[in-house]
Amino acid sequence: MAILDRTIELTRLILDAVGRRGLDPDLLRLSDGRLGAVIPASSEAMAHLRETTAAETREDECAVCWESYEEGDKMCAMPCSHAFHDGCIRRLLAISSICPLCRFVLQAQAGPED
Repeated sequence: MAILDRTIELTRLILDAVGRRGLDPDLLRLSDGRLGAVIPASSEAMAHLRETTAAETREDECAVCWESYEEGDKMCAMPCSHAFHDGCIRRLLAISSICPLCRFVLQAQAGPED
């Protein structure tokens, strides 16, 4: 999990460094106008992720932890069809609602009421 922790930390650093200039409109919408902010995926959206197997995925390794898939790994596919280790993507989606491969935006948690 050290690689996953480092990946999450690097994602936060990149978002802080890039600021508004490099972010697409969907990400800016999710950030609620706060520079470098990211919003977690909603519990409802995460509950609807499809369980899958290593044999069903196009990728050879998890883009979150960079470990190869092995038979019997518990995996999860996002609506964009990218698959990851179940624990890896759920941990990442608890921080950011964006697919790490294609930037597909999963339904985000609602922000605080104004």
